[in-house]
Amino acid sequence: MPPPAVAAPTAAGASKATAVLNETTDETVEALLAIYRELAHVRRTDTGFRRWNAVSERLPATLGPVLADPDRFAQLRQVAESDPDPLVREFARADVEPLPSSSHFHRTIEWLRHPAIGVGELSGDVLPALRFAPVTVFDDEQLARVRAMSADPSHYDRSWLGGQPLGPLDTWPLRDDGIPLVHIGQADLRRLAWARDQQPGVWGAGELLPSHGVLQVFHDLETPGDAGDERRGAWLVRWVEEPTETRATPPPHAEGPTPADWPVELDLFMTMPPNDDVPRHLQARREQAGDAILRSAMMIDDDRYLFPPSLFLGHGSESAVEARRRLDEAAGPGEGAWVLLFDFAGAWPLDEWFGDLGHLEVWIREPDLTVRNFGKAWALLR
Repeated sequence: MPPPAVAAPTAAGASKATAVLNETTDETVEALLAIYRELAHVRRTDTGFRRWNAVSERLPATLGPVLADPDRFAQLRQVAESDPDPLVREFARADVEPLPSSSHFHRTIEWLRHPAIGVGELSGDVLPALRFAPVTVFDDEQLARVRAMSADPSHYDRSWLGGQPLGPLDTWPLRDDGIPLVHIGQADLRRLAWARDQQPGVWGAGELLPSHGVLQVFHDLETPGDAGDERRGAWLVRWVEEPTETRATPPPHAEGPTPADWPVELDLFMTMPPNDDVPRHLQARREQAGDAILRSAMMIDDDRYLFPPSLFLGHGSESAVEARRRLDEAAGPGEGAWVLLFDFAGAWPLDEWFGDLGHLEVWIREPDLTVRNFGKAWALLR
């Protein structure tokens, strides 16, 4: 179906715009505006897309120099605000204030470098992640069906937060004093393999993770991760290479403070360093950019408050500099950099699990990840 028709500007309005344009813009902006007008004409008169594509292919080469020059960009913003043709304004606004691509690595980098976003200095620090996106259900019956489907070996994503992990699990993990640990979450590593195929060559240490089975995290919800805490058995990260269809049954009291047994989909999600780890002059714009990426991922277009998501890999929400300092003090000297495996956020469906909007982070040194020694992982409450 062709897009709806949009009225063209009057001849007088177009002539006036051309006169102003000739007085205030250089040839590059004029060339870009000519492409916008040609696209507007195609939109109004042509129901096919070949001609549209042919014109659109000329856009990047002309748009690049405009975005790279502050004066030209200011002229483009003026076009977006005041051109008499509504379609031209629409096209210009899309280039002046572009929407982020939350799931595409290279497009995210381009978006951060856009002059309207203003955090190009951080574009080299983007890391891909998988976001624990809770599946939307409308009643308990539908939730039960989705839970059953998620446990099926044929399902494309056997991931969830809280609840019962997939077996085999002969003995439920206990702390050294007999307190049962709580299952925090499970990530289907087939989904990571899919993500690496979708965005190849950008995963860094994430390339070291296996591509089959599930990775599960257990924790007692109270041990902070200080020196000596690893001897208490307060957390466990296990790789289940061949999970069964059966979900393990937790013992009594192995539950979080609020009920959680929620199927999720692991969605591609691009992350930036947390605000505390970026230069002060970039922090406000970095926060705005991060919110925009999250709103794009969640398909939210209003200004409601957004809780940080739970993530598999990528940058977490809290300072990585502070986390690595704590890890070095707690775990002692060791070889290799610390890699963030998980950042579980204490927001729905894990409300209050880690205190008031706290986080549980799971880290591992790169050499241990290389040999898949997940027993060396370290958990921090933040």
